[in-house]
Amino acid sequence: MPTFYDKVWLLVLSEDRTSFLVCQKHPKHHLDSGKVEVRQYIMPGGTIEEGEDHLTCLQREVDEELATQVTDPQYIATYEAPAAGHTDGSKVRIALYQGTLVDQPQPSGEIAALHWIGASDRDNEMVSEIIREYILPDTIEKGILSS
Repeated sequence: MPTFYDKVWLLVLSEDRTSFLVCQKHPKHHLDSGKVEVRQYIMPGGTIEEGEDHLTCLQREVDEELATQVTDPQYIATYEAPAAGHTDGSKVRIALYQGTLVDQPQPSGEIAALHWIGASDRDNEMVSEIIREYILPDTIEKGILSS
């Protein structure tokens, strides 16, 4: 039976709403921690720890990964897809929130770099499958992301 990873991610839009922030993790972080290496771009956020609700997890992860805080997070939707970097059939369940960052984001902790992507990145293999196949089309259809 495949493993399910429950995560909370944050959608941070550009001012013109044509792009959003994604993270590229340090490869060394995963090798040192024994975790599966994720080479594809993912959104800020992470795994819900025991005793955390979505918003507590989101605030903790944004602080750890972007060295800032999020204000006014609003729930968008939950998505399920194969987990990036896993070949064992593991799945990821992402609760996606949209919010605004208090300060300019800086790559921190396990994050090596930050990138901005948009609708034209639908075929970009550097972007994780759940973003390309589910989040991009859904946020465009809902009018959240402009194409």
